[in-house]
Amino acid sequence: MNLTCSTLLQMNISRYLKKVFVLPYLMRDASTEFKNDNFRLAIDIYMKVIRYFPDYYEAHLWAGTAYSAIDQSKDAIDCYKHALEINAKGFDAYYNYSLLELKQNRYKNALELLNKAIEFYPYSTETHSNLYYQKGMLEYYLFNYHDALTSFNKALEILPNNEFAENGRTLAAESILSVNKISG
Repeated sequence: MNLTCSTLLQMNISRYLKKVFVLPYLMRDASTEFKNDNFRLAIDIYMKVIRYFPDYYEAHLWAGTAYSAIDQSKDAIDCYKHALEINAKGFDAYYNYSLLELKQNRYKNALELLNKAIEFYPYSTETHSNLYYQKGMLEYYLFNYHDALTSFNKALEILPNNEFAENGRTLAAESILSVNKISG
Protein backbone atom coordinates (compact mmCIF):
# COMPACT_ATOMS: atom_id res chain seq x y z
CA MET A 1 0.00 0.00 0.00
CA ASN A 2 1.38 3.41 -1.00
CA LEU A 3 0.87 5.84 1.89
CA THR A 4 0.41 9.44 0.83
CA CYS A 5 -0.63 12.41 2.95
CA SER A 6 -4.15 12.15 1.56
CA THR A 7 -4.31 8.44 2.41
CA LEU A 8 -3.08 9.05 5.95
CA LEU A 9 -5.57 11.87 6.45
CA GLN A 10 -8.44 9.57 5.48
CA MET A 11 -7.25 6.65 7.64
CA ASN A 12 -8.78 6.04 11.02
CA ILE A 13 -5.69 7.08 12.98
CA SER A 14 -5.48 9.55 15.82
CA ARG A 15 -5.43 13.28 15.25
CA TYR A 16 -2.06 13.35 17.03
CA LEU A 17 -0.51 10.88 14.56
CA LYS A 18 -1.95 12.83 11.64
CA LYS A 19 -0.46 16.02 13.06
CA VAL A 20 2.93 14.40 13.63
CA PHE A 21 3.19 12.51 10.35
CA VAL A 22 1.10 14.45 7.85
CA LEU A 23 1.05 18.12 8.85
CA PRO A 24 4.78 18.81 8.32
CA TYR A 25 4.65 17.36 4.79
CA LEU A 26 1.56 19.32 3.82
CA MET A 27 3.03 22.56 5.15
CA ARG A 28 6.31 21.84 3.34
CA ASP A 29 4.45 21.23 0.09
CA ALA A 30 2.39 24.41 0.52
CA SER A 31 5.52 26.41 1.34
CA THR A 32 7.26 25.09 -1.77
CA GLU A 33 4.33 26.09 -3.97
CA PHE A 34 4.21 29.50 -2.30
CA LYS A 35 7.93 30.08 -2.88
CA ASN A 36 7.45 29.10 -6.54
CA ASP A 37 4.64 31.69 -6.86
CA ASN A 38 2.04 28.94 -7.31
CA PHE A 39 -0.25 30.74 -4.89
CA ARG A 40 -3.51 29.04 -5.87
CA LEU A 41 -1.99 25.59 -5.38
CA ALA A 42 -0.47 26.71 -2.09
CA ILE A 43 -3.91 27.95 -1.00
CA ASP A 44 -5.45 24.58 -1.86
CA ILE A 45 -2.90 22.83 0.34
CA TYR A 46 -3.27 25.35 3.19
CA MET A 47 -7.04 24.86 3.03
CA LYS A 48 -6.58 21.11 3.27
CA VAL A 49 -4.48 21.67 6.38
CA ILE A 50 -7.18 23.97 7.80
CA ARG A 51 -9.89 21.39 7.06
CA TYR A 52 -8.07 18.75 9.14
CA PHE A 53 -6.36 21.08 11.64
CA PRO A 54 -8.66 24.12 11.99
CA ASP A 55 -6.67 25.55 14.90
CA TYR A 56 -3.34 25.59 13.10
CA TYR A 57 -2.29 29.25 13.16
CA GLU A 58 0.40 29.05 10.46
CA ALA A 59 -1.98 27.56 7.88
CA HIS A 60 -4.40 30.47 8.31
CA LEU A 61 -1.54 32.99 8.30
CA TRP A 62 0.07 31.66 5.12
CA ALA A 63 -3.24 31.12 3.35
CA GLY A 64 -3.95 34.80 4.03
CA THR A 65 -0.56 35.77 2.66
CA ALA A 66 -1.14 33.67 -0.47
CA TYR A 67 -4.59 35.21 -0.99
CA SER A 68 -3.05 38.65 -0.57
CA ALA A 69 -0.43 37.80 -3.22
CA ILE A 70 -3.20 37.18 -5.77
CA ASP A 71 -5.18 40.26 -4.67
CA GLN A 72 -8.02 38.36 -3.02
CA SER A 73 -8.21 40.79 -0.12
CA LYS A 74 -11.49 39.58 1.38
CA ASP A 75 -10.24 35.99 1.64
CA ALA A 76 -6.89 37.19 2.98
CA ILE A 77 -8.61 39.25 5.69
CA ASP A 78 -10.77 36.26 6.67
CA CYS A 79 -7.64 34.13 7.04
CA TYR A 80 -5.83 36.75 9.13
CA LYS A 81 -8.89 37.14 11.37
CA HIS A 82 -9.04 33.36 11.90
CA ALA A 83 -5.32 33.29 12.66
CA LEU A 84 -5.82 36.01 15.29
CA GLU A 85 -8.74 34.09 16.82
CA ILE A 86 -6.31 31.20 17.30
CA ASN A 87 -3.38 33.32 18.48
CA ALA A 88 -4.37 36.76 19.72
CA LYS A 89 -0.66 37.64 20.01
CA GLY A 90 0.20 36.65 16.45
CA PHE A 91 2.65 39.33 15.34
CA ASP A 92 2.79 38.07 11.74
CA ALA A 93 -0.98 38.08 11.29
CA TYR A 94 -1.30 41.60 12.70
CA TYR A 95 1.58 42.84 10.56
CA ASN A 96 0.41 41.22 7.30
CA TYR A 97 -3.17 42.35 7.94
CA SER A 98 -1.83 45.87 8.54
CA LEU A 99 0.00 45.81 5.19
CA LEU A 100 -3.17 44.68 3.46
CA GLU A 101 -5.15 47.52 5.05
CA LEU A 102 -2.41 49.97 4.01
CA LYS A 103 -2.61 48.68 0.45
CA GLN A 104 -6.36 49.40 0.55
CA ASN A 105 -5.63 52.97 1.82
CA ARG A 106 -7.37 52.24 5.12
CA TYR A 107 -4.71 54.02 7.16
CA LYS A 108 -6.57 54.11 10.48
CA ASN A 109 -7.17 50.34 10.48
CA ALA A 110 -3.61 49.75 9.29
CA LEU A 111 -2.31 51.85 12.20
CA GLU A 112 -4.41 49.98 14.78
CA LEU A 113 -3.16 46.63 13.47
CA LEU A 114 0.43 47.84 13.30
CA ASN A 115 0.21 48.98 16.95
CA LYS A 116 -0.83 45.42 17.85
CA ALA A 117 2.05 44.01 15.80
CA ILE A 118 4.48 46.27 17.66
CA GLU A 119 2.99 45.17 20.98
CA PHE A 120 3.56 41.48 20.22
CA TYR A 121 6.77 41.68 18.21
CA PRO A 122 9.49 39.21 19.24
CA TYR A 123 12.22 41.81 19.62
CA SER A 124 14.91 42.50 17.00
CA THR A 125 16.49 45.97 17.00
CA GLU A 126 16.41 46.75 13.27
CA THR A 127 12.93 45.40 12.62
CA HIS A 128 11.51 46.97 15.79
CA SER A 129 12.87 50.34 14.68
CA ASN A 130 11.36 49.86 11.22
CA LEU A 131 7.96 49.06 12.74
CA TYR A 132 8.01 52.42 14.52
CA TYR A 133 9.06 54.07 11.26
CA GLN A 134 6.05 52.49 9.51
CA LYS A 135 3.84 53.61 12.39
CA GLY A 136 5.16 57.14 11.98
CA MET A 137 4.38 57.10 8.28
CA LEU A 138 0.81 55.95 8.90
CA GLU A 139 0.37 58.70 11.49
CA TYR A 140 1.81 61.17 9.00
CA TYR A 141 -0.69 60.03 6.33
CA LEU A 142 -3.45 60.61 8.90
CA PHE A 143 -2.09 64.16 9.46
CA ASN A 144 -1.13 63.31 13.06
CA TYR A 145 2.25 65.01 12.72
CA HIS A 146 3.04 65.15 16.45
CA ASP A 147 2.33 61.43 16.87
CA ALA A 148 4.38 60.74 13.74
CA LEU A 149 7.30 62.71 15.18
CA THR A 150 7.07 60.68 18.40
CA SER A 151 7.12 57.41 16.45
CA PHE A 152 10.09 58.48 14.31
CA ASN A 153 11.96 59.50 17.47
CA LYS A 154 11.18 56.09 19.01
CA ALA A 155 12.52 54.40 15.86
CA LEU A 156 15.74 56.44 16.19
CA GLU A 157 15.97 55.73 19.91
CA ILE A 158 15.94 52.00 19.10
CA LEU A 159 18.26 52.27 16.07
CA PRO A 160 20.02 55.66 15.83
CA ASN A 161 21.21 55.15 12.23
CA ASN A 162 17.76 54.39 10.75
CA GLU A 163 17.88 56.71 7.72
CA PHE A 164 14.20 56.24 6.92
CA ALA A 165 13.20 57.29 10.43
CA GLU A 166 15.55 60.28 10.23
CA ASN A 167 13.92 61.38 6.96
CA GLY A 168 10.47 60.78 8.45
CA ARG A 169 11.34 62.85 11.50
CA THR A 170 12.41 65.74 9.24
CA LEU A 171 9.19 65.42 7.22
CA ALA A 172 6.99 65.42 10.36
CA ALA A 173 8.88 68.35 11.93
CA GLU A 174 8.57 70.40 8.72
CA SER A 175 4.84 69.63 8.57
CA ILE A 176 4.38 70.73 12.19
CA LEU A 177 6.18 74.01 11.44
CA SER A 178 4.12 74.52 8.30
CA VAL A 179 0.83 73.95 10.13
CA ASN A 180 1.94 76.30 12.93
CA LYS A 181 2.81 79.05 10.39
CA ILE A 182 -0.58 78.71 8.70
CA SER A 183 -2.55 78.71 11.96
CA GLY A 184 -0.30 81.25 13.71
